[in-house]
Amino acid sequence: MNPQRLQQIRSKIEALEAMPAVPAIVLPLTAMLQLPADQVNMEKIVELVSYDGTIAAQCLRMANSPLFGRRNADTVRGAILALGLKRIEAILLGCCLNRIVPPDKWAFDPATFWRHSLGCALVSRKMARGFGLVPVIGESRQARLAGECK
Repeated sequence: MNPQRLQQIRSKIEALEAMPAVPAIVLPLTAMLQLPADQVNMEKIVELVSYDGTIAAQCLRMANSPLFGRRNADTVRGAILALGLKRIEAILLGCCLNRIVPPDKWAFDPATFWRHSLGCALVSRKMARGFGLVPVIGESRQARLAGECK
């Protein structure tokens, strides 16, 4: 690495007020969520999610929202069962991104961005199903992801 580039990196690091903290549960929970469904230890997932108040609260909020049919989940375990593992993974990543990029550093309003992203994802999934492109649940996730990443 040339000295000029090294100096640029050093100055950026020195300008940081603090390094963003990623919750300790992210790595073990992400690894567990990548396992095949028959190998997932649901009690361990509930335990890990319960360690982080922000992620647990977001799971409860989402499980009880009209978007997901208001399942009246009153425990973290109930919220995880109501939402499913893929949605828990999305919530985990969303919460971590919000911690890494502080709200005052966004180029636009984060809430507006998330609402727009979710809307695009849901419309993409619905369109894929409507056109008969989604016979398998995994392909439904791909359509939703394509909408989120547009």
